[in-house]
Amino acid sequence: MELILSRGNNPTNTNVLTTDGNVLYSTSTPFKPWSRVTTVSKHSVSGGAHRSTTAGVQELAKIHWHRLEPTWLEYNGQTIPDLDAFLSKTSIFSNSRSFVGSDRKSYKWKTSKAFSESCYLEDVQLGKTVVNVGAWSIFTGMQAGLKVDASVLHMLDLIVITLIYFEEQRPKGQSST
Repeated sequence: MELILSRGNNPTNTNVLTTDGNVLYSTSTPFKPWSRVTTVSKHSVSGGAHRSTTAGVQELAKIHWHRLEPTWLEYNGQTIPDLDAFLSKTSIFSNSRSFVGSDRKSYKWKTSKAFSESCYLEDVQLGKTVVNVGAWSIFTGMQAGLKVDASVLHMLDLIVITLIYFEEQRPKGQSST
């Protein structure tokens, strides 16, 4: 499945679209000087047309960003009190972050070595790339987006949420979106 990020350079304020323009997810982070909260909403798509009514939009998650205390997540009726522990760094010298998916498999977000602006999600057990995230490019005209393998579509919600966190935690100048 191919998805497009409407504002590729800002994963906390964007829409995730299908290639035919339907909104699947939207993220919003109002500016507040002391605490930021990113709301991730999921949009229902029916019959190939995006529903514009509020009945078709459901709040999926909230990421509560903090500088002095752990960033935490509200998702799927649960609170994850330390998102940094859930999406743990794989080493001190790496930007990679790993987590366990809803299918109980280990996954790791990594930065592409060839193109530091792009990243990918790897199924650790299979050593297989299951999501590629490409950056918008003025030279190629390519839009920022995701290529998601069918094997992980069942956890697309979690992929979107972890991508937002991964991108925000990467050193500035290495954002893939």
